[in-house]
Amino acid sequence: MKASKLFIILTLLIMTIPSKAQLTINIRYSGDNGAVRAYVKEMEESGVAARIRAIEGCLRYEYFFPADDPEGLLLIDEWADQDALNRYHASPMMQEAAALREKYGLGGRKVTMYNPTGAATWPKGQPNDAYAQYFTGQSYLNPLPGGYANVTFEPGCRNNWHIHHGAVQVLICVTGRGWYQEWGKPAVPLTPGTIIEIPEGVKHWHGAAADSWMQHLALHKDVQPGSSNEWLEPVSDEQYKNVTRR
Repeated sequence: MKASKLFIILTLLIMTIPSKAQLTINIRYSGDNGAVRAYVKEMEESGVAARIRAIEGCLRYEYFFPADDPEGLLLIDEWADQDALNRYHASPMMQEAAALREKYGLGGRKVTMYNPTGAATWPKGQPNDAYAQYFTGQSYLNPLPGGYANVTFEPGCRNNWHIHHGAVQVLICVTGRGWYQEWGKPAVPLTPGTIIEIPEGVKHWHGAAADSWMQHLALHKDVQPGSSNEWLEPVSDEQYKNVTRR
């Protein structure tokens, strides 16, 4: 291992702050003949979803329809802590939602938990509004000491193709799963512990997997005077789906 990589890893270990993390849960469902959309429509119009969002400690409860699956559904819900999630599990709304899923015959349930209680967490910071025009999907930015930045990608979120001029970028995946790809080359999976050094002048993109959040730390080294980022075209849905099919 290069000395520079070892230094980065040691720095990150020192910076890790154990805390009681909030919970983010991704649940994917599937149905037939538009069942998932009918389910979401009734959840919203009946007020069940609104009552879930009103539970103390519910930070988010939202539905998304994946671009790669017309009969699929992604539910993202966030809770302040395990106690808040337990309140939901003990509430009548939990049974009401389950009854509606059964009514519409939803199946294919797949659950992914992000930042489980008791694990070390990298706070995701604020919505990355300043760079939103260069992302497909929602990202969050949390600047860290030492020139690092923690970037959090929601499922399916990725940045545009771009080039770093006059600097080498280093990415260190710390949570979840994602992808890194250079122009004309196969995509590389990002999982916790993956380190990518991106040479100056290379066209590339990076982002989360379709069904998982992803956090990576980013920093620039060998920075030259006048260094800059050149933002290019978005990663199309077709390009992204070709990667996620691998």
